[in-house]
Amino acid sequence: MYDAIRSLFGSCSLLPEDMDRISFPISKSGFGIGLAQHTAQPAYVGSVFHSAQLQSKLLSSVTSEEALVNHYAPLLSNVNASLPVDKQISTPVLLASSEPQHLLSSAMVASRVSAFVASCGTPRELRVVEAGLKCSNGNWLEAPYGFDSMDSLSWRCAARFRLGKPIFSQSVPCPSCRREPLDIYGIHATYCNGDGDCIHRHNAVRDLLIQMCRSAKLPVSDHEPGFLLSDTVSGDKPADVFIRNWKLGRGLCLDVCIANSLENCNENPSDVLGPLKRKVALKNEKYETRCTERGFMFKPFVCGSLGGFSDDAVKVMKDIGKSSSAVLGVTKGVAVDHIRKRVAFAIQKAQATAWIRRGHMADVLLP
Repeated sequence: MYDAIRSLFGSCSLLPEDMDRISFPISKSGFGIGLAQHTAQPAYVGSVFHSAQLQSKLLSSVTSEEALVNHYAPLLSNVNASLPVDKQISTPVLLASSEPQHLLSSAMVASRVSAFVASCGTPRELRVVEAGLKCSNGNWLEAPYGFDSMDSLSWRCAARFRLGKPIFSQSVPCPSCRREPLDIYGIHATYCNGDGDCIHRHNAVRDLLIQMCRSAKLPVSDHEPGFLLSDTVSGDKPADVFIRNWKLGRGLCLDVCIANSLENCNENPSDVLGPLKRKVALKNEKYETRCTERGFMFKPFVCGSLGGFSDDAVKVMKDIGKSSSAVLGVTKGVAVDHIRKRVAFAIQKAQATAWIRRGHMADVLLP
């Protein structure tokens, strides 16, 4: 298993703690690649306690349920020994649970995740892990099959970025903008304007939103002219996505923006949503008043380079998902989940293009 995982990530060095994080569930900033050493114990102990009543009935002539529980108590003690006091599970709670294996596994994962977060040595490492915990940045790993694809090298780069491992062998001047260094972790490439990669990522999300709106039979247009107030240089500019008759007969102007999730991570490593909130405030300040004056609604559709969405983006995706569920015949939850994962996938795929392009130009891309 370890060799297979290392082959997925290529030549970047994976430390024991990296292997541990990879085994975390995707919702806990991991990759969902469970290892037997982490799943065997809770699975066995949970099944033993879950079947204690059945065992006592089958063996009623020789033992009782209480005797069996006392016999198995040391097994639960071994599990609790690896958990902090506030996470330990008592015998009555385990016996009353309908899913004792899940209860034990969740407690053990929570303990391992807390220990991992506490061990993060730099603000960047902490921000990367916190993004996985608070922003659902693993959605791209679960993108529905059949809609889009990513080649192996692109997946490897995106996976390294999620794990916080080096994408490049060394830091060199960025070959695209020639203004800032190209750091080994690929952070600069996610906001560098050279070669139009940021525009490509922006357009990938915009086009996907338009496509999903059309699939949901919503009256959507791209580049509706003159709805958003731009800066003093550009003047009026069109909405990235314009949906007519959104609510109360008013059209909705969407402005797509991808924030740098690692912005200001040295100042406040745990403030994962800070970069997204700052972009939302900036977009609202520039465009909301002008749109309202023209009779339209405005919402900034802000996403993070490491994952996560602004509150307005989440609401928009829920509304699109509601319409899509009726058309496709699926539940709203499934439809919204697909939208979130496809948008997250589009962002990582576009960023992988930026990493690979710069890595090849500077001859520093790790294989």
